[in-house]
Amino acid sequence: MGNEVFCQLFEKNSFQGFKKILSQANAGTRAYFVPDSLYSKDTLAYLKEEATDGITKGDVQTPFVKKKRKFRFVSYHPNRSFFTWNDNSKYAVRTKNPIICLSTAANMNYIDIGNLLAVGFDGSLRFENKTAKKKALTFDRLAAHSLSDNAMDFASVQGYIDGLQKSLWKTVTLFSTVIALFLIVLVFMLLVIFSIYQLANQERIAVKRFL
Repeated sequence: MGNEVFCQLFEKNSFQGFKKILSQANAGTRAYFVPDSLYSKDTLAYLKEEATDGITKGDVQTPFVKKKRKFRFVSYHPNRSFFTWNDNSKYAVRTKNPIICLSTAANMNYIDIGNLLAVGFDGSLRFENKTAKKKALTFDRLAAHSLSDNAMDFASVQGYIDGLQKSLWKTVTLFSTVIALFLIVLVFMLLVIFSIYQLANQERIAVKRFL
């Protein structure tokens, strides 16, 4: 999500206001944008606990982890719906009041860092479009983290959805095939049982036919 979009959503078009929050995030402050309908002491306390719970000395020592853990919370009024990247059919794929964490290399905890593996679409490494991806994945930035030769490949949302549909179709086809084979085997077994009964009672059946 670009800086301008953040400004429009959370800072009433105040670019300087967002720049200050971004600067704090780059210095290690954990920054959250919380919708006004959810902004409460309990919510903020939960976010603090969720961000610090389980942190150990063995974690990657980002400024947030190794220094005094600071938080910045910004209340905003939602004016659009957001695609949630949800891969669970039990939940909606869009929401109008998301709690958004402004993650930087300095304010990440071990959960954020683990999500950078981006296994599937429930990880954190996502890009709004190809332009955003191109700007973020520059050669110099990748080389700084020894990733320039990793040949990273990112799937599109459409490709992900197509993959789910293909997997669903394969599942339906597999179950249909199994059911069809089961019916064929069942019919075959009934024919065998009928043939055995007919052979075992051939004389009795012949007499009954004669009578």
